[in-house]
Amino acid sequence: MDILNILVGIFFLYIIIRHIHSIIHLKVKAINQKLESFIMIVSIIALVIFVYFYSDTISFYIIGTLAIIGFISIFLDKGICENGFVRQYRSYELIKWENISKVTVSCEKHIKIELIGDFIECSLYFKLSDYDKIMAILKEKVPSKIILNIDTNIPIKEKYK
Repeated sequence: MDILNILVGIFFLYIIIRHIHSIIHLKVKAINQKLESFIMIVSIIALVIFVYFYSDTISFYIIGTLAIIGFISIFLDKGICENGFVRQYRSYELIKWENISKVTVSCEKHIKIELIGDFIECSLYFKLSDYDKIMAILKEKVPSKIILNIDTNIPIKEKYK
């Protein structure tokens, strides 16, 4: 293994550790939409095929495996934490409470939270059973200057299962 392979391996390990640390500290974990999950599965399959057929040394297999694990950890790292919303969105990984100008909460099959602010716009989806936790966090953490729209027409408690 040459120095470049070692540096690339360390880079992927850093990504994995950073995102696992972030996942552990999520207060409420977001769920993935079907399209996101489909794209993730296809991407992982493509990466596995690429690593399997084009790696010729053990170091490339190790780097490829670390890349796949890093890709999965990035995909799973989204939700609400102490400092704001965690989401891999453009150049933002953490959308801090003070960078948000409007929050819209709506409920159908899932809880959908739309965020608008410096980062343009982004949406996160959560389980209906997390509604009370999410509302408590939003009421505690959202600064008063932020517009908070909550769709209260839907009887959330009846949808829990």
